[in-house]
Amino acid sequence: DGGSWAKGDRIGTYMYAVGTENLMTFSNNVPYTCQNEEQLATFKADKPLMFPADGQEVSFKAYYPYVEYSKLTNYKTIEGNIIKQQKTNYSPVGVRGQDRIDFLYATAKGTKESPELKFQFAHKMSKLVIRLKAGKGFTTVPFASWYDLTFSSSANNLHSKVIFNPKDGTVTPDGAVDKLAFLYTANPRVSGKEVKKDGVIEYVEFVYILCPGESVQGGLKFDLHYDNKNEGTTYTTQLYTDESKTKFETKEGTQYIYTVTVN
Repeated sequence: DGGSWAKGDRIGTYMYAVGTENLMTFSNNVPYTCQNEEQLATFKADKPLMFPADGQEVSFKAYYPYVEYSKLTNYKTIEGNIIKQQKTNYSPVGVRGQDRIDFLYATAKGTKESPELKFQFAHKMSKLVIRLKAGKGFTTVPFASWYDLTFSSSANNLHSKVIFNPKDGTVTPDGAVDKLAFLYTANPRVSGKEVKKDGVIEYVEFVYILCPGESVQGGLKFDLHYDNKNEGTTYTTQLYTDESKTKFETKEGTQYIYTVTVN
């Protein structure tokens, strides 16, 4: 999808008889580990899937990030917590940061005679990127710390959680809310990334994984709140995904980038 894998990344795999949902023997959620740090990565398993000896074609389904079978919700799905995406110790997924809810999914087919599988993974979630620039009244770009970012709607049509099905790649929204609050004062703190050009901070970037299929009529309200030593200031704007500025909607595998100048 244009991104890169990291050595040690793990995917879960399933093998089926072609055209059926019948799992082959010893092929239920088998983990494979990335061996290199490249866009085109190689994965290996301690106990790899075995092709049928008779040479029949089989189909494969793969997902990321891998979760042990015993830690799947009801042994079937993975819960993704939007609000807790920054927390490094959030379970059950054994990876750090936002990767644990940036769900990927792919399928492939193969035979004993053609065993090399080429998975084309697709992102199943949406991504919101906020780039804060200093406008009138600012001599620096101070937004990396002590700022809370809140996204809200006039109705409960945002979602704080999702349910991901690793067998078919579907994402189901869960936990309807009217706002998503990402707080610097949370534990751990949510901070932005300073992006520099020629040694000077150009903007501070915040990246959030969101549920696909969100639809907020009138646009998504974005509040940037500064609160250091009880000095409270809130800056507000609306975010839209359509040119006519009537709504904010998210689609799977889509990234939405907004540059916001704070005055």
